[in-house]
Formats: sequence, structure tokens, C-alpha cells
Amino acid sequence: MKKVLVIMAALCLVFSMAVVASAAENGGSVYLDYGVSNTLNITTKITGFPDQKIDFNLSGFLVGGDYTFGNIKIGLDYASLEAKDENNVPQNDTNITLYKLKGGYQIVDSEIFKTTVGGGYLNETLSPKTAGADPIVINGIIIGGDVNYAITEKIGVSLGLDYGISQNWSQKQMDAQIDLLKSSGVNVSKTASTTIITLKGSYLITDSIGVTLGYTSLSAGFTFNAESGGITLSQQMNQSSSLITVGGLFKF
Repeated sequence: MKKVLVIMAALCLVFSMAVVASAAENGGSVYLDYGVSNTLNITTKITGFPDQKIDFNLSGFLVGGDYTFGNIKIGLDYASLEAKDENNVPQNDTNITLYKLKGGYQIVDSEIFKTTVGGGYLNETLSPKTAGADPIVINGIIIGGDVNYAITEKIGVSLGLDYGISQNWSQKQMDAQIDLLKSSGVNVSKTASTTIITLKGSYLITDSIGVTLGYTSLSAGFTFNAESGGITLSQQMNQSSSLITVGGLFKF
């Protein structure tokens, strides 16, 4: 029920964007996608221990929109996904939420070809379903761009890239351990990274309503390093997911 309410709230937000954008010179679009074939792999590496890899099946919704004022483009994307362990280990199952706020400038703006470059903010939360487990949050600044090409009046394709340049991660339990290590004189560092690639094709059934088929690749991860007395302990988690989506599109 909570997930449904969140998705409805996101839909209301992007719909309000559409209302505002309808008065803009260039307009925009809103979309709702569902993942039909999705995989997630999480690999954990800890110094002195064998690598641990878990494969998941992903399912869920993606919703978002954008609008343009002159050459300025602003967008919002939100995803609510459920990751289930392929080996049916319930304690590994995880809920994933992601939202991205982005703004940019259209350096190419023609009838058939548009290119936008810019940046924004990304937040991804991995919430294990195991009771008492703390969520992992990766967030920070992203840069990137997107290209839109109108093959015909009804058929279009878009390609987007987002890359994290200043990101951080946090988890309540790990943060407490890091504070304890620092108070004991241990040198601690942690980093995070995210890369998102999106490819989507669309077909307009009417002038404003269409269907879409897309592919999204998300790579994210974090590292934790502790060094004391010449001994270094390292922990690394890498997340790699692939999503094939189908959905609807409304242009204005």
C-alpha cells in the first residue's frame, strides 16, 4: 500500500509539471514505465574474505517528466523497484527507490534533433526487507546529458547519460562504526559512484499520446577503507542492474 501511495504522489507531481509546462514555449512530456525484464547483481568485496555475489530479479515502476522554457530543460525521475533473490533467500530481498532531479541547457534545438547538457541531484536507497536492517543511501551530484532524435513525426528515440561526480553513501550502523574507528585514531575514507545510461524509443498513437520501449543500465557502488599501523581494511559493494521497460508517454 505504501508503494502505491508513493507512486501516486509521484504521478501527481509530474502531472502538475505537465500543467505548468503546457504554458511554456517548447512544452515537455511525462511518462510511466513498468519493468518487464530486469536483473540486479550485487557484489561485496571485503579484505581477507571471498567475494560474495547475489543475483536478483527486479520489478517495479518508473515515472517522470520534463518541461522546457526556451533552451532551459528541467526534469524529474522516480523509480520504485523490488529486488527478489533468484535463489529464494528472503533475507536478501530489497526494496529500491531512486529519484533524480536534473536541469540543463539545450545546446542543439531543431525540429528533429535536440541535445541537452546539464547536471542535478541523485538519491538511491536500498532498503533490505530483513527486520532491523538499516538502509543504504547513495546520493550526490550528477552531470550528464541527453539526445533526442525524431526519426519521423511519430517515431522518436532518446539516449541519456548521468554520471556521479561528488557522491556519498551512508548507513546508520556503518556510520556508527566509522565514528568509533575515527575516535580511536584510525584513518577512514569512503566513496560512492553512480552511472546511469538510458535508451528509449517511442511511438505516438496520437499527437500527444504514445507508447515506449526502453532500456536502462544502472551501475552504483561504494567503498570503505580503514587504515591503521600500515594495515588497511577495505570493503566494496558494486551494484549493476539492467531494466527493459514498456510504458506510456504524454507529450504537450
